[in-house]
Amino acid sequence: MTNPLLLFLMTFFVFSTAYTQTADEYIKQGFEKVNIEYARTENYKAAYDLFTKAIEMESNNAKAYYNRGLADYYIINGENSIYPYGYYGNPISDFSKAIELNPKYAKAYYNRGIAYKYMKEYLKAIDNLTNYLNLEKDDKEGYFSRGIVFYERKDYSKAILDFTKVIKMDPSNDYALYSRGLIYYFLGKDNDARQDWSKISGYKKQEADELLYSFQSYDPSFLKDVDSDSPITYKLFSILANTDDDSVFINVQNEMGIDPMVSAYYLTVNILGKNLDKHYVSFSMGEDAVRLPFYSLSNKTQEKLKNWCGTNKFNLFDINIYCEMKKFDK
Repeated sequence: MTNPLLLFLMTFFVFSTAYTQTADEYIKQGFEKVNIEYARTENYKAAYDLFTKAIEMESNNAKAYYNRGLADYYIINGENSIYPYGYYGNPISDFSKAIELNPKYAKAYYNRGIAYKYMKEYLKAIDNLTNYLNLEKDDKEGYFSRGIVFYERKDYSKAILDFTKVIKMDPSNDYALYSRGLIYYFLGKDNDARQDWSKISGYKKQEADELLYSFQSYDPSFLKDVDSDSPITYKLFSILANTDDDSVFINVQNEMGIDPMVSAYYLTVNILGKNLDKHYVSFSMGEDAVRLPFYSLSNKTQEKLKNWCGTNKFNLFDINIYCEMKKFDK
């Protein structure tokens, strides 16, 4: 017969020695869920739950709030999200809580600033990015992102200052050279614009070459015929064409003689100025692109391209650069 007292003591011992995870361990597990090359929605949701458990264990843990806000933000569209809200709530509230708990939490200021940018609350975005730069004075990404916000507010002089700081830190920075060149162009400083674009040798080279080609081929006054407010007003644009999107791209493919096995390609259209002979369409971009007269396309195809409003249509007279948030903290 089992001794009741002994049974009670054994049960008490088991429960008293049961292991309870700490907040830091939950944070580490959440970090591991997302610290992989191709994190998916389910990874971010699982991480969100783990960071929430960390907060339940330790309500004053700034890192847990920061990470939870970032996971919530990424659930919507992954790491390329420009949607400023979260799946479960508003990531800004978690970033704000992290800052309340740790007023020197630099990355929380940065990410809150980027979220405000995508909400088009530019003054709040600038304030947060400035707070970040006060803590991280040598971070070129911070200056670049703040420059983008100034650019979107059309505060061009301040945008130039920030892009110039990036270029001083990294003279071959494609993004800063491309962006500063665009602003110089908007301000009528065509020579300065050309100088910046001619220095580009990396990721933005094709787009820069397309702009330089336009300067060489057109009276610069024609280039002022630019309106970036609506896709149907673009005069120099590219489309990441996918034949699964619309039959118009299959028509372009056939009319331009593009290999039918190519299902996705960059299409560049230049309809600047009134001289129709200078309007062209090209498969790819840059100096080596093969350009065909735009009027060689059927009228129906021309109109479809002009009026295309998909998110895969990019105005080459705009920066079109995504500002990423800072990563998770382990």
